Amino acid sequence: MPKYGLIENLERWGYPTEKYSYDQEADRMTVDISQNYAPFIDYNKRLLRDADYDGYTPSRDLQRVATIPPIIIEKWLREENINIYKDEDWPKVVQKLDDPDYRWLRCSDGHIGKKPTRKFFRGSTT
Repeated sequence: MPKYGLIENLERWGYPTEKYSYDQEADRMTVDISQNYAPFIDYNKRLLRDADYDGYTPSRDLQRVATIPPIIIEKWLREENINIYKDEDWPKVVQKLDDPDYRWLRCSDGHIGKKPTRKFFRGSTT
């Protein structure tokens, strides 16, 4: 099975779309963001079923544990103030990924853990 990075997958599966509307009476602009995340779910399921896939890079220093659609990243940021790009928010991201309600984001088995370190997530050697 071909392995693609996030950008290649977005190009194949589609980026989030934005729809703008303006309510003249309320003098208010609304932005609706949507994305079909079914391809992400299917991809994660295929990786979970692939006996040859363990998620590790060739150097074995990083492991892919989830593929999170951009629309979910946006949802977490807007509704729960969880920014996956901030180191201090990673414990909340790990909690989400270990939650059975978000199992469909995972592409490897196991439990990520409750006390992630910078080394764990960023692959640094320090």
